[in-house]
Amino acid sequence: MNSPTPQIESFDDLVAMAADEPEPAKLLVVLVGVEPVFHRRPDGTEVPAENEGSLTPMMVRDLLLSPELRLDDVVAAADETRQPWQFLMLAVLAGRDGRAPGRDECDTHLKRMAKAILTGGDLSRFACFDREGQPIRIENPLL
Repeated sequence: MNSPTPQIESFDDLVAMAADEPEPAKLLVVLVGVEPVFHRRPDGTEVPAENEGSLTPMMVRDLLLSPELRLDDVVAAADETRQPWQFLMLAVLAGRDGRAPGRDECDTHLKRMAKAILTGGDLSRFACFDREGQPIRIENPLL
């Protein structure tokens, strides 16, 4: 019998889940910007659509995962980039043979994550959080 997929309700849940992995892991981080979509009202004015927008990967990076890593640390590092981001899209990449994944391996996965955003791919396999650490669910109405 398969065990259910663990629910990730917070950034700390993600870090705890990764800490249970037998190999050192990296946290793959994509800073995501949101360009609002506007709807025209009958009077001709345009208003931003609630919970809709066009997503853009602003920057990618990897961080060594440790039990001490906190969302505040990730947000502070993201803000240092001076990119206008609205949320974080995250994944965990486990290492092998007692070593964390190398730069090339991380870059390959980070490029795939960014491409999924650009092409409107399925983002449900990634954990997404806003600046305050609230989980976000991203749906593509075309999928």
